[in-house]
Amino acid sequence: MANPTPKRDLRTGQPVWMDGVPPPAHFPPLERNIEVDVAVIGCDVSGALAADAALQAGKSVAAFDRRGVALGSTAARTALLQFEIDQPLTTLIRRMGREKPVRAWWREEEFSDDKHRDRLLPRKIEKLRKKLGSLLPQLDTEPEFVWTGCFGESPYGLPAIGPVPGAERCFAVVGCGGNGITFSAIAAQLLQRMRLGLPDPDAALFGFRS
Repeated sequence: MANPTPKRDLRTGQPVWMDGVPPPAHFPPLERNIEVDVAVIGCDVSGALAADAALQAGKSVAAFDRRGVALGSTAARTALLQFEIDQPLTTLIRRMGREKPVRAWWREEEFSDDKHRDRLLPRKIEKLRKKLGSLLPQLDTEPEFVWTGCFGESPYGLPAIGPVPGAERCFAVVGCGGNGITFSAIAAQLLQRMRLGLPDPDAALFGFRS
């Protein structure tokens, strides 16, 4: 059977969050048919919160991840220590007009593949060390932990949450960008209400767009 999606290298390096943490529990591959109300594909924060919300709604759940639990993009989160512009684009536009802020935001590195991402890491580290050294020259800026990861985002800045067009009984949470934990919590609430048949005033806001 052909693999429908490529397995991507979502992160490189050793995140500080994983230092000293026991390895996640190992779950063997599924070797028999099972029947559940909800099958969750992906066991990072989005999948974990979605599974928890389904369980709270009284549904039976099975979760699957070929990498293992919490070994994807979530482990590469930055906790707001990020190599990117930290002023929202809307704020910069109010201060400077539209043209220059938009140009500045689009100057950020575009993701192409994991090898290109990894090649950029040393240069980014040096820039961060130089900046930190200028602010706090008394500090040793040699990093103890270095890592990088991939986070998908949509062109309009919001994730797509809800039924997948053309795929019966399939729901997805994609495009959370650098706000995965916040958007994953919202997704868990939306998906729980969808599974219970309850309306949500924000469902259309986060729905898939054509």
